[in-house]
Amino acid sequence: MIDTIPYVVLGIVIVLWTVLGVICFVLWHKVIAHQDALLRLTKYAQDTEKRLQAIERFDPFTPIDKKEDQ
Repeated sequence: MIDTIPYVVLGIVIVLWTVLGVICFVLWHKVIAHQDALLRLTKYAQDTEKRLQAIERFDPFTPIDKKEDQ
């Protein structure tokens, strides 16, 4: 019985290490996916802002004096 204690402890350590690794792996990939989504959303917002600025610049209904102020 005493001879098997190190193997039982080693088995418990291996199982806990594996569970911890899986948890860290899942959390890490959630963080990466979240950052990727934020980057895509930020890029979309920047593109939208550029489009709006272009529309304002070339809007035919904007008075001439307002275009000169820009």
